[in-house]
Amino acid sequence: MPSFLISEPDYLQTRDDIGDVFLVKLKITNVGNARGLVDFNFRIMGQSGFGGPGGMTEEKRLYEVEAGQTKDVQVVLYDRPMMMTVNTLISGNIPSSYNNFLRSATEVEKANMEEYERVSDQAVSLIFKDEYVVDNEDDGFSSFSISRESKLKRYVDSRKKVDEDKLLYESLNEWWTPSVWTPVAHSAYYGETVRSALAIRRGDESNYVSWTTKVPEKGFYELYVYIPVSAMYKRPSRREQGGGQQGGQGQGQGPGRGGGPQFADKGTDYNYTISSSEGSEKILYELNNPEDGWNRLGSFHLPADSVTVRLSSDTDGKRVIADAVKWVWKR
Repeated sequence: MPSFLISEPDYLQTRDDIGDVFLVKLKITNVGNARGLVDFNFRIMGQSGFGGPGGMTEEKRLYEVEAGQTKDVQVVLYDRPMMMTVNTLISGNIPSSYNNFLRSATEVEKANMEEYERVSDQAVSLIFKDEYVVDNEDDGFSSFSISRESKLKRYVDSRKKVDEDKLLYESLNEWWTPSVWTPVAHSAYYGETVRSALAIRRGDESNYVSWTTKVPEKGFYELYVYIPVSAMYKRPSRREQGGGQQGGQGQGQGPGRGGGPQFADKGTDYNYTISSSEGSEKILYELNNPEDGWNRLGSFHLPADSVTVRLSSDTDGKRVIADAVKWVWKR
């Protein structure tokens, strides 16, 4: 089966003799053991918007990539694309498709406006120099849970997983959170071919996960945690939308006005412990307007040795989601 690493797209805007030209550049590496196909669908908004007649058009591209091969791809579009859907079809990628919003293009005066797909000897890499990343799919990650549920419910749940043909990942939503650390999948989570995280409902310090790596040199390291904001939205209640006969001009004035999604975990605190042979330090991190992706916890002096970050289920929110951790060496 093929499995694909796909870089974040470069989105450029330039001009030819007629008008604007939009370029989307990216790399695709097939790290699987079979030839595969990757389908790209670009949604283009016309003058009447997405909704009106003829307001949205689509352009598709399909690329074949051999096992172990990398391709550099450039797509040339003559109308502004608003969203790119990537579908890896039959592959080892989880999930197999995801959306990437193309919000603002970088304007350039000169650019190669040739559409191409070229074989490259530079494979896609999601890790850069002096960065040390541990994802929940990596060997340096571990989890520990103590279930407070009855033996009967645990037995029923265990049989359910077997009956579902060894389903490895759940789908998390605002109405359900597991009582033990459970793998969940979503395109917003960090990952190479598998975008996943672990989730648990509010508990105490007896339920925890940890990320461990060995840093090569003694010194200061910036520590980042991955917060998948795009996977943590909810629909606002009717009251929050300003619905009902009362309060129509009150609480409906927030970010979710008009029925739009809201960040479900706003204000939730995560309790981290950073440990090394030099000692340990506890960090309380509140999810107040976090970035959708890497968020800085702070700068820490670490020895050239194993270092660990632990996150417990102790929170004042409803749940905790554990994804990836990154140390960046400050030379």
